[in-house]
Amino acid sequence: MTPPPNLESFRVPDVLAGRRPMPEGSFLHGLAPRLWSSMIPLGQTRAYAKGEPLTTGGPEEAVHIVLGGCVSQQRSHFGTSILRFRGTGQVLEEQRLLDPGAPGPATTCLSETVTLGFAPDVLWKVLTRHVVIERKLLLSLETRNRTDERIYSTFKRPALARVSTLLHHLGATVGVRDQGRYGGVRIEGPSQYNLTEALQLGQSTVEQALGELREKEVIHNRYRAIVVRDMAALAAIARR
Repeated sequence: MTPPPNLESFRVPDVLAGRRPMPEGSFLHGLAPRLWSSMIPLGQTRAYAKGEPLTTGGPEEAVHIVLGGCVSQQRSHFGTSILRFRGTGQVLEEQRLLDPGAPGPATTCLSETVTLGFAPDVLWKVLTRHVVIERKLLLSLETRNRTDERIYSTFKRPALARVSTLLHHLGATVGVRDQGRYGGVRIEGPSQYNLTEALQLGQSTVEQALGELREKEVIHNRYRAIVVRDMAALAAIARR
């Protein structure tokens, strides 16, 4: 598992200027600065409040790149809710590149979130003109799919390992450096209920796993946040 970059609370100018490290595997990770800077004027930056649907007040039918924050994406199949978390550097609503009117998952901002939104036809032209950007997008989507399988679909693993894997992933993708007494990485946005829904575990099972991690002093709770005190220890538990 890749350790998280040295994250502070995100600053949009730093992200736009390419001065902030991006999570490994995301679209923005490793994207050449000259290519990123050529894309920025073509999009529209928009800030969303916690709890706000992603598209409210933003460009209609936009494809989004997350500049900072955490969102949930939710679908329902055969009466079963499927929830995934997305964060900094990732692309959202990519289905609109093929069909601008295609329905996507219900996307909700779990924390203050900032995106750069593109009209689908504008981003499509960028992709067709720059094969490097196109390949970067495709690679990031494939990485996201494999990561989803590893985190959300390994149902036979112990609950503690599954919860730890998800928390480590969130720390690496949406975490910010905590300014509290113990330091660590603060995960804002996802609630305990969100964790249970994403992993399709019972609430008591998730609570027990979180309790074990607290007892081991790997995590502790802050107001509306989970702080990972020891990412290396969390990764070790996740590998069991």
